[in-house]
Amino acid sequence: MAAKKPDPPVAAPRFLTLAQVGEVLNISVSHTYALVRSGDLKGIQIGGRNQWRVEGSKLEEYIADAYVRTAASLTQPPEVLPDPDCLGSFSRASSSLL
Repeated sequence: MAAKKPDPPVAAPRFLTLAQVGEVLNISVSHTYALVRSGDLKGIQIGGRNQWRVEGSKLEEYIADAYVRTAASLTQPPEVLPDPDCLGSFSRASSSLL
């Protein structure tokens, strides 16, 4: 009996729906829609009934940019120091180390 050839890899779709983008980012469809409408995430509107699509490469660019923004924000000191009362047991435990 001849060995079965493996199935060829399935190519990822070029365009994703807002629901699919939301799944990738683990956010709601409405949050995804807000990202597209604000221009933070590049998308295109198909037809006239709020049918939006996001190209896979644009989603990857958005994710890469989010990493850069996050890294930049972590290198800057916070503008407002946290309220010690909001830190709960963490602040009490860390103050005993001082």
